[in-house]
Order: sequence, then C-alpha cells, then structure tokens
Amino acid sequence: KKARATGRKQTPIARKKKLRKNKPPPKQVSIEEGNNTSKSPSKPTAATARKLDPELSATTTTAPSVLDTVLMKIQPFFVKLQESTEKMDRMMEQQALQENQTPSTTGTPNMIPMGSTNLPAANGHYDARTIERNGPAPPTLPTQTPPAVITPTRPTTYQGPIPTYQQDGSKGDSDKIHEIEITSVEIDKAMMPEAMTKNAEINGTYDRADDIAALPGKTSPGGGDSESGSGVSEDVLTRLAETLGSDNSKITMLDSGYGRRNRHGLGLITSEDTLLDAYKQCYKKEEVLFKNYRFRMMHYLGRLGYTSSFIDDYLERGLLPRIIRESFLNYTALIGKIMFKWNATADPWEDSEALVILKVHSSNLLDIRTNCNSKKMLLLQNYAYLRDAKKKGFVNDTITEKNFERQDRRNQRLRDELEAVKAIKGGPKEGRGNPHKDQDPSPKKCSHCKNRDLHIAAGLEHIKTVCPLKDQAGSWAKAAAGKVAAKYSNDNKGEKTRPMEEVIKEVSESWAKS
Repeated sequence: KKARATGRKQTPIARKKKLRKNKPPPKQVSIEEGNNTSKSPSKPTAATARKLDPELSATTTTAPSVLDTVLMKIQPFFVKLQESTEKMDRMMEQQALQENQTPSTTGTPNMIPMGSTNLPAANGHYDARTIERNGPAPPTLPTQTPPAVITPTRPTTYQGPIPTYQQDGSKGDSDKIHEIEITSVEIDKAMMPEAMTKNAEINGTYDRADDIAALPGKTSPGGGDSESGSGVSEDVLTRLAETLGSDNSKITMLDSGYGRRNRHGLGLITSEDTLLDAYKQCYKKEEVLFKNYRFRMMHYLGRLGYTSSFIDDYLERGLLPRIIRESFLNYTALIGKIMFKWNATADPWEDSEALVILKVHSSNLLDIRTNCNSKKMLLLQNYAYLRDAKKKGFVNDTITEKNFERQDRRNQRLRDELEAVKAIKGGPKEGRGNPHKDQDPSPKKCSHCKNRDLHIAAGLEHIKTVCPLKDQAGSWAKAAAGKVAAKYSNDNKGEKTRPMEEVIKEVSESWAKS
C-alpha cells in the first residue's frame, strides 16, 4: 500500500526481506503431536488444535479421522501377528539346534539356525554391534549321529542244504526226496531259499514253478483254463484270502487250476500223430519254459528283497529248481520210450506196446493230479513218480501183465486168421506125389479141442471162436471132446433135442467124480 501511495516500486529482494520479517515463529510440537499433524505445519489438524488449547478441547468435539479409526481397528491384529511370528521363530530355532551340525575342522563357521537373525562376521566371529543388536552367538551344536547301517533281512549268497553233485538217494521210495519226507516241515526248508518262512511267500514260490507233467500243454500259472474238473485244491479259498489280504507289492500268484483234467499232459496223446507232435513240442518248449521260469523267479524273489546274484545262484543250485529240471528230463524220457516202442514194431496203434505204456503211466499221473491237495504236493509227487519210473525203465508189473494179455490176444487172432484162410482155400491139391489125395481135403480139426466129430455133430465150423468147449481149459477140452461128441450124438437121435451146454455140464461132472 505504501508503494502504491508513494508511487515507488518494491524490488523482489525487499519483498522477501519483508515477508521474512513479518513471518510468525513456528509452533513447538511434540513428537506424538507431530505424527498426528498433516504435512503442512502451518495448517494443524483439529485434533492438534484441541490438544494445544484445552478450552477449545472442552467446548468443541470433532469426530476422529478415518485413518485413526482404521489404525485402532487393525492394531490388535498386528499385535497377535507379531506374537505368533516370534513364537514361530523360537520353534524354528529350537528345531535348528537339534538338526544342525558343528563346524568342520577346516574352519567353516557354525551353521546358523533357521529363522535366526544372528549373522557371523567375515572371520567367523560375532562383533560387538551384532551382539548388542541381536544377542550373543548361538551355542556350539553337538555332532549329528551318523545313520545306523541296516543289516538286510535276506541273505546275499545262497547256501543250499544239498550239494549240486549229490544224487537223490531216495529212489524207490515215493514218499521221500533226498531222504526227506515230502509231507514234513523240513521239505520246505530244503526247497526254499534262506530266510523265507512265511506261508504266503512259500506258496507263491511253489505256484511259480512249472507243472512239467502238463506238457505239451500249459505248465505255468496264469491265464485261461475254463474247463472245470476234479482235483481242485482244498486250500484254494484259504490261499485266495491270503492273497487278497496281503500287501499289493507281494501279492501271491494263485495257481488254482493245477488239478484239472485239461492240465493232464499225457491225456492229450490219443493217437500216433498226437504222440509225434507231443514228442516234438516237449523239446521245442524246453528253452522257453526255463527262461520264463527264471524271469518269474527273478521278479518274485527280487520283490521279496533277494539280490539278483543270490537268485541266479538259487536257480542254479536250489533244490526246487533242480527237481523241476530233473522232472523235465524224466518226463521227456518217458515220451521218448513210448515213441521208441511205437517205431520198433509194425503193430497197429490200438494193439501196440506203446499204447500199453502210455495208458498205465497216464493213469498213474492223472491219479496224482486229481487227488493232491496243493500245487506243492503235485510237483513233489510227480517228481518222485517219474524218478522211480525211469529207474525201472518205465516198466512195472502192470505193464508186463497187460503185455502178456496183449500178446495172447494177438496170437489167438493170428491162429483164427490162419484157419479162416485154410477154410477158404481148401486142403492140399490133387496131383502127382500127393500122399493125401484120397483124404477129405477140408480141415476137420479145431485148434482148441482138436476134435472134428464134435464140430460136425454141432454143425459148427472148425475154429476156436465157435468151438463148444472154448470156455473150457485147453487140456480138458482136448481130452473130453470125444466123449462130449459121442454123448451129444446119442442124446439127439431121432426127434430128441438136447442142448450142447447140458451135455458138456454132465460130462464135466462125471469127469470130476472119476
């Protein structure tokens, strides 16, 4: 106003000096009040004004700001969060103290527990500022105990109870294998690898063995037999329950079809063609059969904890794999014996010695299959039977008896055929030098009774098949044929008719009395 009145202009420097001179001094505000004030000190808030002026605070009431309200509401949450964080830090420090290790001898600084704020200096020590800020260094931790070495439950080398070179000394005794009863507990200890004591594992090992007596059919478990038959095991339901209740990693392969008739190998041989096919198939399947058996055992025993070297040694020297191999050799030797007998003669298949041997051994092996109560007993009994049969050359009393009967039938058939040929062609022809030219050329004697009159009186041909005395012993028939013929002729003179059977019975009774 003065400048305008005097007409003089005020310079900028003078204007600034004047403003500084007329500017009021700043108010002294505490730290707490300063936190509640706005950024501009020249414009205090209403709350600050009330604190500075008690009279204004008593007479004037103003609502708190939005920021103050929010801070008041979230303050308890931050307090709880801080407490939980501190508690978690203490727990992590205690866990780190238990798990951490002491520094190595090379001078590496101590490990800092997880969650700790204590950081070591460059030389591995804590300086005064670090101690003042974060507390003293953590104590030296004890050395961690190294993990204990767990001894494997399965052995690493196989130590069989029976040396490989030892022969089976129980030949001839079908109830023993290497002097061990097949029904005893010791047989499982001899057959199984070491440290195998559970029944589920033992049964699984037997189930994975090949049924050699099923060749040329299916020998291993798994897959498809749909035909039902007798001989199903009594322990199938028990074994199935054990399988379902066991660990999935050690489920037992259940072979419940071993007792069926369609698993009977020799029953598949019904003619000379099927015999030749079975002979070829047995030798053709040998390599694949034992290769698959090895794969099954490697997989099964490996899951039970045995090493591959142990399994290889067990498959080479173990008693169960050994009797499987010997059963295969004996079984193929039996089929070879039948094949040899068939090729050695020109007999028809229905009346050959080869068929006799096949039927006898097939019947015996089928009886074992349909009457055993477990796959284990089937394997052991088949081995014992084939072992003893091979020792005797696959010949026994039954085969010998049937061969005698077969030979007797064959001889009688040849005699009958010869007599039939003679009857068709007639007797010796007339001619020079023939001493029998005046005799009756037709044959008049039966090969059984040797009496032509008996056959003439009965009106029958002179062959044994129609001889009235064919049911009698040959010696008695020859001696009594004449008497029977004479009595029959006398009793049937005129209109009398008396059966030949009554005449033979009467002659036989009188013969016995005399």
